[in-house]
Amino acid sequence: MTGIVNDAGNAATYAYDASGNISSVARGNAAVSILGFSPGSGAVGSNVTISGCGFSATPSQNTVQINGAAGTVISASSTQLVVQVPAAATNGPISVTSPSGSATSSASFAVTQSSAPLIGGFSPTIGTPGTAVSVSGSNFQTTVNENSLVFNTRTALLSAATATSLTTAVPTFSTSGRLAVTTPFGQTTSSQDFYVPPGAHVVSDVAVTGRMAIGSSQTVSLTTAGKIGLILFDGTAGQRVGLQTTSSSFGSCGTGSLQILGPGGSSLGSTALCNGNYLTAVTLPTTATYTILVAPIGTMTGSVTFTLYDVPADAAATIVPGGSAVTLTTTTPGQSEVLTFSGTSTQRVSLTLSEDSGLGSDCTYISIANPDGTFLVPSTLLCSRNYYSNVLTLPATGTYTIKLRPYGTNKGSGTFTLYNVARRRDGDDCPWWPRDHADHHGSRAGRVSDLQWICGPARKPHHESGQHSLVLLVDFEARRYGPLSLRGLWEQYIRRATDLASDWHIYHPPCALR
Repeated sequence: MTGIVNDAGNAATYAYDASGNISSVARGNAAVSILGFSPGSGAVGSNVTISGCGFSATPSQNTVQINGAAGTVISASSTQLVVQVPAAATNGPISVTSPSGSATSSASFAVTQSSAPLIGGFSPTIGTPGTAVSVSGSNFQTTVNENSLVFNTRTALLSAATATSLTTAVPTFSTSGRLAVTTPFGQTTSSQDFYVPPGAHVVSDVAVTGRMAIGSSQTVSLTTAGKIGLILFDGTAGQRVGLQTTSSSFGSCGTGSLQILGPGGSSLGSTALCNGNYLTAVTLPTTATYTILVAPIGTMTGSVTFTLYDVPADAAATIVPGGSAVTLTTTTPGQSEVLTFSGTSTQRVSLTLSEDSGLGSDCTYISIANPDGTFLVPSTLLCSRNYYSNVLTLPATGTYTIKLRPYGTNKGSGTFTLYNVARRRDGDDCPWWPRDHADHHGSRAGRVSDLQWICGPARKPHHESGQHSLVLLVDFEARRYGPLSLRGLWEQYIRRATDLASDWHIYHPPCALR
C-alpha cells in the first residue's frame, strides 16, 4: 500500500525502508494527491498507471508530466490515470494537474532504454506451409502478442517468444521472401530469404535458389531431372516487368516454363524455356517479393539465362482523323504504342501504319477499341512493316484507342496516319472504287488486292493537286505489302505497282484521272 484517501479528502502517503517497513507517513488534505504509480520504470511508448485522488474523469482535463515532459493521457477516472511515456521523458517525478489542483509524486519514474528488434537468422531456411521455424535475434518482446512476424506478406502465428528467439510455423499461402519482425520499439527485416516451394512441390524438388534485381540477368542450371529453381526479386505495386530467355540449352519450347509467381502463389504469367521467348509486360499487384519459377517438365535438364526488364509506361499520344501523322517510339521490350482519338457515331475513318526496321523486326498485334471497351478492330497479328485497316464506320461517339503491341522483344518506331474518309455523294464523279472490278493485273497470277480512293477536296483529281492519295494493298502468300501512296496519274500508279516484285491486281477507277 502506498497511500489512502478517506471520504473527507484526507490523504496519507506511506514510505518504506529497504526491509519493507513503513519509515514515514505523510498526511495532507490536498484536492489532488498522487499515491503511487506502476510500473516504476518503463520505455518510451509504454504505459504507466497513476493512482491518487482529485483527477478528472475526462482525459483531456488532466496534464501529466514525467520530469517535465508531457505524456498522453489514455484513460482517466477520479482516482486513476493511464499515461503513455513521452519520447522526451527522463528520470524524475511524475506530476498531475487537473481542474482540482496539482500534485507531484515523491518517488521518481525511471525511463528505460529499448531498441528495435534484430533478426540474426532462422532455421530452417526453406519449408512448406506448416513447417516449424525458429527465428533468432535480439530485442524481441517476451510477451508473444507484442511481436509480429511476417513471411513476405503473410503474418505468422507465434507459439513462443523470448528476448532472443521466436517460434512459429510457415503460414498458409506463404511465398518466398524475407522475414520481418515488428515490436512496439521498431521493425526489422532479415537479410536472407526464406524459400517456400510453390504448389505441390516439396523441399527436395528445389535445386537452385537465388535473388536478382529488375534490369539484370540470371542463369539457372538444373542438371537433375525433376528439379526446379526459385529466383526472387522485389517489386512495387503498379510496376511493369517483362521476362525474356536470352540463352537456353533446353532445346524445344515444350521442355518447360518460366513463371512469375505473385504473393499468395498465383501465376502472373509464363513463357517457355526455349531461347528467345518473351513474357510480355506484367503489372505487379502489390509491393512485395516475387518468385520466378524455373520448371522443366519430365526428365528435361539444362541451363537457361533470362533477363528481367523494367518496362516503362507505353508510348502514348493522341491522333486526329484527317490530321497529321503521329510517330511513337518504344525503347524497352514489352512497351506498346497507344493512340487515342475522338470520333462520332457513323463517322468513317481508315488507319495506315508504317513500322521502322526495329519495330518491324518481328510481328506485332494491332487493335482498335471502341469507347465501351469492345473492339472495332480485334487484335490482329501483323507480320509485315505496313498495315491498312480498310474503311471503318465508328459505332458510337466517344474516345477510341489504337494499340500496337509487339509480339516479342522488338522495339522501335511506328508512324500512324488516321484518315477522315468522306462519304460518297450522288453525282460525285469520283466515288469509291468497287472491289469487284479488276482491270489491271501483274504478269503472274496473284491474289486480288484492296484498292481504295482516299478522298480529298470535292474536285476532280489531277496529277498536280497533291490533295489525293491512292492506297494499294497487295496480298501475297498471306503477307501484306503496302500501303503504297501515289499522287498523280494512273499511269504512274501502274508503274509503281510493278515495283512490288510480287503478284498484284489493281482496280480500274470509274472516273478519269486527268
